[in-house]
Amino acid sequence: MKKLIVLLIAVSMLLSLFVFVKADDEETDNSEILFEADFSSMEAFLEDWEIQGDPSSYEVHDGKFCVVAAEPFQRAYLKYQDWSKYNPETKEGTGGYANYAIKAVIHGTQPTMTNLMGVIFRATEIDPVGDNAFDAMYAGVGNTFVRTYKYNHNWAMIESFPLEYQQDVDYTLEILVLNDKFILLFNNEQLTMGSTEGHDFGTVGLKTWKGLYECTEFTVRTLGTKDYEKFGEVPPDTPDNPDTPDTPDTPDTPDTPDTPDTPDTPDTPDTPDDPTVKPTGTASIVIAAVAVVTLAGATIVASKRRASK
Repeated sequence: MKKLIVLLIAVSMLLSLFVFVKADDEETDNSEILFEADFSSMEAFLEDWEIQGDPSSYEVHDGKFCVVAAEPFQRAYLKYQDWSKYNPETKEGTGGYANYAIKAVIHGTQPTMTNLMGVIFRATEIDPVGDNAFDAMYAGVGNTFVRTYKYNHNWAMIESFPLEYQQDVDYTLEILVLNDKFILLFNNEQLTMGSTEGHDFGTVGLKTWKGLYECTEFTVRTLGTKDYEKFGEVPPDTPDNPDTPDTPDTPDTPDTPDTPDTPDTPDTPDTPDDPTVKPTGTASIVIAAVAVVTLAGATIVASKRRASK
């Protein structure tokens, strides 16, 4: 019987801890979705994206963006988005850093990925013809590696990490961009932090060179508290309330004469707690856990008494 009671107490404490941690995570990570790709049809896709290369080499259906023919250069990038601080049509920027987090889930559909499939970010000067006809940062997956690059109308590899590529296996690329730095996470593991010098703003997209692959998820969001922590930075403070005009000082009032001391009044008895007031936050979690344990204990004791009769 004692072992059962101890077990119930332990379970209640674990449940309380889980609820508390989950609530804490939701409160502290304040990231918001900026863009989520619609891969339901080509028509829906083209409302937000621009594709380059042979149009017949792309398909969009069943929640997937598919590259189905190996062409020399293939790119798909987002049209104007205010958070990118860059307009691909006018090739003009609005200035300042474009900070965001990108997540893409991709998998290759060919036995070997001799070339790259991946994500471009802070992309500018995009021209319709030529593989290197744009400036951007890039992170991609190949047959034996995960790599980061800078494009300045030419390839410039930054870093390379080993990988054993497998066909039809999902790979998750997540890129956090803050001011003049970026962080690459691959399958939820941070691989590197690098510089984005020369690429302060720009749009995002998908790119391959003669690679057959599919993308099943593509989202862009704001940076949350945990993202800032990865950079070793503190999130910007919430804007202060606008200053209110100072109120004029009130004139001093003359001192009033001291009043004689009044006798102490007897203490009033404590009033019972208002049953309509409900605890919130951590207190409610603890109280709920105690209630569960108490109810379980009472049930066990009652069962034991009935059995003894």
